[in-house]
Amino acid sequence: MTDVLVKFCSSCGVPNRGTPFCASCGAPAIVGQSAAQSTAPTAPPPPPATTWVEPTRGDTLRWGSYQPRLLTAYGLIALATLTPLLAYVTSASALLIVLVVVLVAAVLAAFVVLPGRLGLRLCAAAIALIGLLGAAFDSPLFAGPAAIALTAAWFMARRRPGISYLFLIVAAILATAAAFSVRLILMQLAVVIAVWLGRLVAPAGDRAKARRTVVVLAQGAGSANTNTMALLALVFGVIGGTGIPIVLGHVALSQIRRTGEGGRGLAIAGLVLGYVGVGGLLIVGIVALFLTGRT
Repeated sequence: MTDVLVKFCSSCGVPNRGTPFCASCGAPAIVGQSAAQSTAPTAPPPPPATTWVEPTRGDTLRWGSYQPRLLTAYGLIALATLTPLLAYVTSASALLIVLVVVLVAAVLAAFVVLPGRLGLRLCAAAIALIGLLGAAFDSPLFAGPAAIALTAAWFMARRRPGISYLFLIVAAILATAAAFSVRLILMQLAVVIAVWLGRLVAPAGDRAKARRTVVVLAQGAGSANTNTMALLALVFGVIGGTGIPIVLGHVALSQIRRTGEGGRGLAIAGLVLGYVGVGGLLIVGIVALFLTGRT
């Protein structure tokens, strides 16, 4: 009897996406032919397994091992968050250029090494770069937005549920709650705290999402979940994230086409706001250059 991949997880009911383990609960997705044929979304499966597994554990690694790659990503992110602080205390323009190069290289390397889906990791790297480069050039003024961007990027790459993103507020508050001179130091602590709080609530969020999916599959309807990236695209678009809602909006639309989740309108709204923000910045820049040239 040939082993095959089941279409739906027998533990939580989430559709299988071609991996040997369920991306939601970590249960094995390879069963015998007869068992695979009997697996169908017409009735709710048994309750989810009590042991939660990181969603990225089910992804196939093309190189290296999971834990060493994760620890390496931690180290590279820590290095990247140090560069805005060093840029703030230095006055040499040559050293500032070196620090910016180190920042970009560390962020890109961190999200390439980090286990997970490559597309999500690259989009997360773009969001993290926007935030950290702002902190490097605008110093403590940008500590709060940088903490939000880096935390959101990590949650995206690690495929955290929507409830984890509530801790972006914690990151912003912690990064801006102290005196101006120590905000860049607090930014690192804020990101660490928000990331671990998001990790603590992730099991409950994933199980809740799995239960909603089971009910919807049993009823033969579409997905009951609103795409998290779509919500974030709208939020960042409203607060003026310029490039961030553009990245999030395109990621959301891609995920919605693949999974059937709701939130397409939210993603489009975030994209519109993002492109309007970018267009506004370009117009302001052109006008400023024109006025400078006349004077």
